[in-house]
Amino acid sequence: MVRAVAIHGLRLTLLAILLGIASTFAHALELPQLTGRVVDEAGIISPEAKTKLESKLAAHEDLTSNQLVVATVRSLQGTSIEDYANQLFRAWKLGQAKTNNGVLLLVAPNERKVRIEVGYGLEGTLTDALSKVIITAAIAPKFKAGDFAGGIEAGTDAVIGTLAGDTEWQERAKVREESDAGSYQDMIVPLIVIAFILVFFMMSARRAAQQGGTRTYHRTRNGRWIIVPGPTWGGGGGGWSGGGSGDWGGGAMSLITDDERRQIAEAIRAAEATTSGEIVCVVMRAASDYRSVPLLWAALLALAWPWPLIAWTSLSAHTIHVTQLVVFALLAIVLSFSAWRFRLVPRPVKRRRARQAAREQFFAQGLRRTKERSGVLIFVAEAEHYAEILVDDGIAAKVDNDAWREALACLADGLREGRPAAGMTGAIALCAPLLANHFPRSATDTNELPDKVVVI
Repeated sequence: MVRAVAIHGLRLTLLAILLGIASTFAHALELPQLTGRVVDEAGIISPEAKTKLESKLAAHEDLTSNQLVVATVRSLQGTSIEDYANQLFRAWKLGQAKTNNGVLLLVAPNERKVRIEVGYGLEGTLTDALSKVIITAAIAPKFKAGDFAGGIEAGTDAVIGTLAGDTEWQERAKVREESDAGSYQDMIVPLIVIAFILVFFMMSARRAAQQGGTRTYHRTRNGRWIIVPGPTWGGGGGGWSGGGSGDWGGGAMSLITDDERRQIAEAIRAAEATTSGEIVCVVMRAASDYRSVPLLWAALLALAWPWPLIAWTSLSAHTIHVTQLVVFALLAIVLSFSAWRFRLVPRPVKRRRARQAAREQFFAQGLRRTKERSGVLIFVAEAEHYAEILVDDGIAAKVDNDAWREALACLADGLREGRPAAGMTGAIALCAPLLANHFPRSATDTNELPDKVVVI
């Protein structure tokens, strides 16, 4: 048993060794030959530019003994530019053996990659930070413009200048390091603002839930109830002026005054004096608070914000990201005010929310519990500019659906013209004979629901 396990382990070890050898040969690179100080395998350097580069490199090597070679390749052969540059540097044995002072500027145009490989003897002078700054600031801009020879020459000049003691690129690298170090500090303020926005919306949602409670729409198994959908008002006709957007805080809304509420209550009492049916009027400031809408719009606009900055400016990615966060935070705050929030909600969404709220109020106000199923709800949602009349199935079985349209039109006209009380009292007066014809008032009839307009 032990022998079998040992043999199995030996087989696995041999298999691993074979796989490693196969992997090594599979990734063996076909490296170009070192034919001079400029090896242009990719063919992106003109003969004149190549001659000029070789003269610069030769002069620098004669002066400092540093061996700087420029190479372009057709392909990285499936490996990373770091691995390719390292293998090419070792294969060419750049620099002197004792000082290891070689530098390789490698360009792979097809993969859009650039690498500066530095020997150990020069790493203290030509650091990784300096190499990145040279590639980003000297080489990449010309490459983006299609000037490969110009980019290679600019990169070569920057490397030679740095090795010769020029401090220009060292200062740029220092500024970059300080900028990178401060980037996290720059993020603190936007992140604090974002956190504040999230807390603000969570607290607002919680407060709205505590004030309004949770509304649930119930469906009945037996019977049916007919809904007379009403039109929206405002818009093309110049809108309505009966209070504008209204007061979204506590207290009565500006759509109707206290005197108008008493007029509507009196109209309900007068109508119910001739019928056993029940009429309830509900006016809502808004069918929903739409708290998520500002966040959605702010996120959408913030996502689009970087596009023009990337296309038309030279701002860094960090700067663009910070401005994007600031834009999101500012938009989330500004658009959360009701004057903007309700305008940003698509009309179909507002209509759907208002219809749902009307059905919820039909149950909430007790209209489904009347003895003869003769309840009528006259519903108005101010923020959504929506009106609707709902009737119970006892009435729907006797009164045709179209019979309510005149009352609904009267209600919508009053709201559109800025006379909400007149619209509601007129609608109540038109509903009264329809109820009286089929549900006349009897001597034993009792008032099942309060005669008032409910403002939510």
